[in-house]
Amino acid sequence: MKCNRCKENKLEFEFPKKPNGKPTRICKNCISKYGREYRRQNKHLINERKKQHAEKNKSKIAAYQKAYREKNKEKAKEYHKQYLKKNPQKRTEEQKVRLKPYLREFHLKKKYGITEADYERMLSDQGGGCVICGTKDPRGRNHNRFHVDHCHITGIVRGLLCSRCNVGLGSFQDDVTLLNKAISYLARQAKNVG
Repeated sequence: MKCNRCKENKLEFEFPKKPNGKPTRICKNCISKYGREYRRQNKHLINERKKQHAEKNKSKIAAYQKAYREKNKEKAKEYHKQYLKKNPQKRTEEQKVRLKPYLREFHLKKKYGITEADYERMLSDQGGGCVICGTKDPRGRNHNRFHVDHCHITGIVRGLLCSRCNVGLGSFQDDVTLLNKAISYLARQAKNVG
């Protein structure tokens, strides 16, 4: 059989079949070359069509992707892990900012058993500042939020503290006797100076 494009004689299996089962007049190689050339010349047009299709079928594509991930959990998980390993820059600041509220809520719930709403209510009840010194500035090194103070034995949340007060209580290991001794010491030193 002769190809109408390259004019070479080829075997029948080198021609794709039409829906009626008969072979086309152009061989597979010529169709591939034509396709590659078309895609190279019309890259912008193809990309635009892909964008339009994705926008038009957003919910359908999302449903398909979700179903695929559910069906292939391990494969999807491994792919994502490898992708982030090869592209560490993809875990961008944008992702961190987007996830921050969810992570904060998760952290508060898991560690202290409170929600973000509970945290905000506690802060409001404390007058918007540290429960010990009253400062409105959390003075945190890496964040601008007050620390959730809790009993390390019972886990019960006691209040919200600025960074200094939290470190101070932590240094005394929540021991009231040690704190009273520190107060007595400071009082004696104040009398000696004054």
